[in-house]
Amino acid sequence: LLKQHGVDLIVTDHHQRKDELPDVYALIHPEIDESYPFHHLCGAGVALKIAQALLQDELHEDYYVIAMMGTIGDVVPLVGENRSIVKRGLKQLKITQDPGLLKLIELTGSEQTELNEVNVGFELCPRLNAPGRMDEAMIAVELLVCQDEIVAADLGEQIQSFNQARQAETQTVLNEAMKLISEEEIKSKKVILLHQPNWHEGILGIVAGRLARNWGKAVFVLSDDHEGGIKGSARAIEGYHLFDLLNECQELITKFGGHALAAGISFPHENLKALDQKMNELLKDSDIQPIQPVDLSLDLEDIDLTLLEQFEALAPFGEGNRPPVVKLNQVSVKDVKCIGNKSQHLKFVASNGGKKQIDVIGFNMADLFIYLTPDTAFDLVGELKINEWNGNRSVQLQLIDLSCHEFQLIDLRNKQVYESNMKYIQNMVSYKDLAESIEVGSNLLLDTLPKSVDELLSRIKKNKPNNVILGPLPAEVTFAQREKFIFVYKIVKQQKTFQLTPEVYHYFSKQGISKNELLFILQVFFEVELVIINNGIITETVSSHKRDLSEAPLYQTQAAKVKTLEFFELSTFKEIKAAFIHAREENSNES
Repeated sequence: LLKQHGVDLIVTDHHQRKDELPDVYALIHPEIDESYPFHHLCGAGVALKIAQALLQDELHEDYYVIAMMGTIGDVVPLVGENRSIVKRGLKQLKITQDPGLLKLIELTGSEQTELNEVNVGFELCPRLNAPGRMDEAMIAVELLVCQDEIVAADLGEQIQSFNQARQAETQTVLNEAMKLISEEEIKSKKVILLHQPNWHEGILGIVAGRLARNWGKAVFVLSDDHEGGIKGSARAIEGYHLFDLLNECQELITKFGGHALAAGISFPHENLKALDQKMNELLKDSDIQPIQPVDLSLDLEDIDLTLLEQFEALAPFGEGNRPPVVKLNQVSVKDVKCIGNKSQHLKFVASNGGKKQIDVIGFNMADLFIYLTPDTAFDLVGELKINEWNGNRSVQLQLIDLSCHEFQLIDLRNKQVYESNMKYIQNMVSYKDLAESIEVGSNLLLDTLPKSVDELLSRIKKNKPNNVILGPLPAEVTFAQREKFIFVYKIVKQQKTFQLTPEVYHYFSKQGISKNELLFILQVFFEVELVIINNGIITETVSSHKRDLSEAPLYQTQAAKVKTLEFFELSTFKEIKAAFIHAREENSNES
């Protein structure tokens, strides 16, 4: 339309280009001219190149700050020219006097001279993006070009308000999206499409990104465009290529664009199911697994502040130039606790058995709390950070993932801990429902007191559960000492016959024999033919044949349960775990 009216149109872009290019006066794209040495600029980087061409020596250093924020925010590779843009922009950010940028920094609460790429990516960019995600992008533009402190202050407060609204909306959509799909579907699908007609399109990419990381999949989060169609954003983990995948589904799509791990899409409403089926069919034979690269395997003795300073020479970090990821092998953990206003973070100390230890923090990883069991060796993967507190500087591991390659005993006998953490246990088989065999990799939940320790160890030996979870067990087992049996039998001999009434229960209670104990004793007497019980009437039997109380089935059952309860109450955690390990390995050793 513009061309028809004699208007020259210049298009700038950085997304992966399609075969057919637009018919415009000029298309500025880092991939079109093969002679241009760097093809990974973001949109802000392309805009910076145009500004350089137009303004040349008059280009203000604050332009590099804006391009730097765009480069980090768009998660393009921080290599080559992008690395230069970010380094130069960060240097200027620490000394800028631009009112809009200063207000943006103030909103984060960070010290200007200490700002780095992490602050930009997690504090500045989300706030700058928030108005656009809530359909008010011009407020962010006005802040960046603002030269008046009073106006900047007002714009900053608006941006802060939009950011809070964006956070709330993101959490709402995230919660709703997770309810739309079952665990079975998550496991079986390679591509997941989630659609609700009224989700705000500005936060669809954020939600898709979080779900893609959580599930290790390609995730499309979609909403109606109110014109009879559907539009949305997609994110994926390494191994997928969303642009190529969508390219093979063009007959179902109105338009799309993006990269390997991020894309935008729109298509007719009636094609939702067909698109879901086709993408999953295309990838059904692919084996895409989340992989965590590790750069360096370290001993705790290798870690100190000097090493961290050497790592800092590789900054700025980001996509394509990640901070070094280190692995700590076979460490034990202690002082495990959940922290944060919602107890959502994990904090503990890792040790190698010697004097050396390191603090570990796992953000939003409280679900791993129950797995960090004592007397267990773990491999930890994370990034080393400098932790400053009360003027002291120390090295801290920011946890990314952990693994355990040995049998674990998970103690959830505390009812409150059990109820709040059971949702995190997978592949679980209840002891109540234990069949002849269980699937390989299953976890055995002791949710009832086994009949005996021998029975329990025999089942562990036979089924070899991956781990054993101790659930809340009864506080006591109904049983009675021999003296109580003797006292009750004397009463039976004296009375010959009597009825169980509240007065009788009260009499025995005063003698230190509870109602449950009395009923247990009388049932044992009945099983060894010392009494007859008929409708609550107890009658002594006349028999010269003496039988040992231990012959009674109920006596044997309850005595075994008492010993089982004592096993759990009197044995240490280490002793219980050792007994279970011995049972699991017994067949293997015999063979």
